[in-house]
Amino acid sequence: MILHNSNIKKTALIIILVSLSTCVDSPIEPVPQPGSRDYVWTIDTLGTSDDSFGSIWGNTPSDVWSTSAYSYPPNNILHFDGIEWKAVGPYKDFLANCIWGFSSNNVWFGGSNSELWNYDGNEWQIAAELTDESSQISFQRLWGNENIFFAFGAYPDENSDYNNPTIAHLKNGKWTMLNTDGIVGIVARLFLNYKQELYIQNIKWGNATVADSTQIYEYNNGSFKLLYSSLWSKGYTADISLINNEVYFVLGRQIAVRKNNQFQTVLNIDDPNFYGRIWGRTIKDIFIEMSDGLAHYNGNNIEYFHHFNNNSWSNILDAILFKEEVFFLVRDYNTHISLIYHGKLKKGG
Repeated sequence: MILHNSNIKKTALIIILVSLSTCVDSPIEPVPQPGSRDYVWTIDTLGTSDDSFGSIWGNTPSDVWSTSAYSYPPNNILHFDGIEWKAVGPYKDFLANCIWGFSSNNVWFGGSNSELWNYDGNEWQIAAELTDESSQISFQRLWGNENIFFAFGAYPDENSDYNNPTIAHLKNGKWTMLNTDGIVGIVARLFLNYKQELYIQNIKWGNATVADSTQIYEYNNGSFKLLYSSLWSKGYTADISLINNEVYFVLGRQIAVRKNNQFQTVLNIDDPNFYGRIWGRTIKDIFIEMSDGLAHYNGNNIEYFHHFNNNSWSNILDAILFKEEVFFLVRDYNTHISLIYHGKLKKGG
């Protein structure tokens, strides 16, 4: 185990955490068309029950990567070439928590020992070694665009829980730590929208008497402002997703955008199985995590793509969307198997 807390829901987040990429260029699509549901699906198994894959990123549908913080090299990093998944991790002392990239020869990996690694298409090397408060950072997610790159997570508190948030960003070749004073927990997701407004989702670990909670913050003038807080529980979770370069907010069962410093509802998901995570290309092409499967909203209604095994608890840990293909990383917590649900739109679909 990399992190101290053994709660299975916390472990699910720690080996993760969204979030997540789309392949849409323009920030606003005036009249989005309903997203097609005409997919052909395959399901691939990643590794064995001893592995636990939690992050996925791809440059193209034939250049997709996934990382496991619990596996030994080379099995801790897998690559999909459009045909099969292969173990490609370097034979070096590196635990790969998360991944993000910009091209096939510029792929970044974050670990639990304050290290960030880079793969340039040929060589693996330590690209940065960052510390915070003289403690090792566990980087849980990476995200960036052509202008700026972020690495974020947390370092342990006095109870060895990862409740001290850390956000580092690389700009113009220089790493800088953002001020996270006043925030408690682990930074799970971070996005900039097309207006360059920065938002984070934070998970605060609880204890025997205090429940885990989720918060959404906005970064402004060098500090973070709390916008929303809720329990980390089905039907209550606060989360964020980047769709068409706009940040969408999950506020319990409400999906909203931020306009004039207010949340504006764009969709209510009343299904009690809604599990609090979304990924999308447009507002009319949104994939939805349910507690029992993967569903889709096309601007008119919600329908399931897949129902997971009713006798097993499964969780969608990450996803990557391309124009005509989608990849969902799913963890079955009964069998401990990591699966890739890979959908391809039919021709003309």
